[in-house]
Amino acid sequence: MFWFNVYSPHWPLSGSVAQDIHPALLEQSSDRGVEREVLSDVASYGKQLGKISELLVNVAKSLPSGTLDQQAQAQVDELDKMVKRIAAIKARYKKLSPPSPPTPSLPAPTSSSRRR
Repeated sequence: MFWFNVYSPHWPLSGSVAQDIHPALLEQSSDRGVEREVLSDVASYGKQLGKISELLVNVAKSLPSGTLDQQAQAQVDELDKMVKRIAAIKARYKKLSPPSPPTPSLPAPTSSSRRR
C-alpha cells in the first residue's frame, strides 16, 4: 500500500487521529453489558474524561493561591491548556460540519384526537 494518497495525504505514521475504543476493552470490564450500555447511552470515554478534566481544573483554580505546590500547579496548568485546546478543536469541527436537519415533530394533539 502506497503511503501517500492524493485523496488523503498523510505522511507515514501521521494518519487520522480519530480512534475507536477497541472492543477488547469491554472484556476487561467486570460487567460488559453495563460498560456497553454506558458507552452507547450515557457518555463515551472522551466525554467522561472531558467532564472530569473540566471539573478538576475548576476545583484546582478555586483553591486559595499557594495551596498547590509548583509541580501540582504545573500539572493543573497543563491540564487546563489541554482542555482549552480540545474545546478549540471541537469548535473548529462544529463550524466545519453541516447543521443537522431538524427533527420532525408530531403535531400537538387536538381536543378531538384525545381519548376520553
